[in-house]
Amino acid sequence: MNNKPLCLTCRVQRRADVLFSPIDRDILALDEISGRCYSLNEVSGQIWQWLETPQLISDLCARLLALYEVDEDVCAREVLAVLEGLKTVGLVEVITDAA
Repeated sequence: MNNKPLCLTCRVQRRADVLFSPIDRDILALDEISGRCYSLNEVSGQIWQWLETPQLISDLCARLLALYEVDEDVCAREVLAVLEGLKTVGLVEVITDAA
């Protein structure tokens, strides 16, 4: 697992094997490997949907800024915090260009 802190130029993607389902405006994600269930609010759930394919964190921020009235620095800080949390519990992975 990559322990480096995330930055806006990092590319991330959700783990393909995590099951999830929309519940009202939220997302319920089930990690069968750990046996844990996670609830993502509306904004975190939107980010989760976009992470079906690898995404630059800066692009995620730009998409959110187009949808919500929020300060750019606040948006970046909050998106990084959400993604760090998802990375810590193993739901998202950092994608590197080296293959």
